[in-house]
Amino acid sequence: MTKNEYLLTLLAEECAELSQTASKALRFTTKKIGPGQKLNNEQRIAQEFFDLIAIVELLQENEVIDYFKVDEQSIENKKNKVAKYMKYSTKIGVIKET
Repeated sequence: MTKNEYLLTLLAEECAELSQTASKALRFTTKKIGPGQKLNNEQRIAQEFFDLIAIVELLQENEVIDYFKVDEQSIENKKNKVAKYMKYSTKIGVIKET
């Protein structure tokens, strides 16, 4: 395994850990502290996100991926897309209005 492959493996692992933590927050709430944990699920999501950012920075520093800055327009586009499909999901009854 090369150093680049190692870092890319870490990227995949951090994405999976963030996904798993989000799933736990969905099942047990963001405020729940799981057995053997010191942080609640909200705090764990933040920590996993920071771990992911650290790996992205290592990938950039090792020139596996190019440096990129936050693209505010791409973020806004994604938020709009989420809102569009959330509205549709609500319309068809998948999301229940509270």
